[in-house]
Amino acid sequence: IDVAVFKELAEGRKVYLDYARNPEGFDRDSLTPLARLQKINLPVVEWLKKHGVDLEKGDKLEVFPAVQHFQGGIKIQREGETTLKGLYACGECAGGQHGANRPGGNALLDSQVFGKIAGQNAALEAGKTVEHKPGSHARSQVESYAAKLKSVASEGVPASAARQKVQQISSRYASVVRERHGLDKGIDELREIKNNGISVDKNGLTYLIETMNIVDVAEIILNACRIRTESRGPHLRFNNLEENKPVPRDDENWHKYVVIKKNMD
Repeated sequence: IDVAVFKELAEGRKVYLDYARNPEGFDRDSLTPLARLQKINLPVVEWLKKHGVDLEKGDKLEVFPAVQHFQGGIKIQREGETTLKGLYACGECAGGQHGANRPGGNALLDSQVFGKIAGQNAALEAGKTVEHKPGSHARSQVESYAAKLKSVASEGVPASAARQKVQQISSRYASVVRERHGLDKGIDELREIKNNGISVDKNGLTYLIETMNIVDVAEIILNACRIRTESRGPHLRFNNLEENKPVPRDDENWHKYVVIKKNMD
């Protein structure tokens, strides 16, 4: 269904949910989709009405594929530590705990289990830290980053526009359907954003820094999608947009993680 919806949107059309009646062949004695939704989640019906979609009057609900859970993330070890000393991660920002697909409901368990593990070990690590003055290397790094911010703060695309563009690129090329041509195009567009620069806007410097990081993360994601040429879990690789079936899973060559590291040079 997700693939079919994505392809409709890619062709410039729209897809709607109709809550007014059951489809043909459905038990006629069953509740209508709207009645079921009202019993299961009445607040969402009221929220939609408040925002202009009145299901009780027969309004249709426009739908499209969206991200629910992030499967990848920072690579951690058993105590929540990363390769950067002193940095611990847990929850959705840490990747690999569930393999290629997350069982329903495990996101909360993930945060609870690894949140405790990472928090306890981060506290122990902090207790070992001896206060010291930053060395020349640390100072040079700070000065270099500060200079970089000054250079981009007034040049390039406003941060809010750049962020919106990244969202569009990710939703188009790293969504349900992933194929080589689109991934190449998406990566090129992300690099173009970097090359043109990102400037500070009314949202401030913190927003600018976050946006710069978002561009980096988006490029990492699209590169990982491009590297893995098989389908696995929610990662569906297609040879082209015209095909309806994704490339099959390939355990012989791809029973492994994709780990992307920063080039220190």
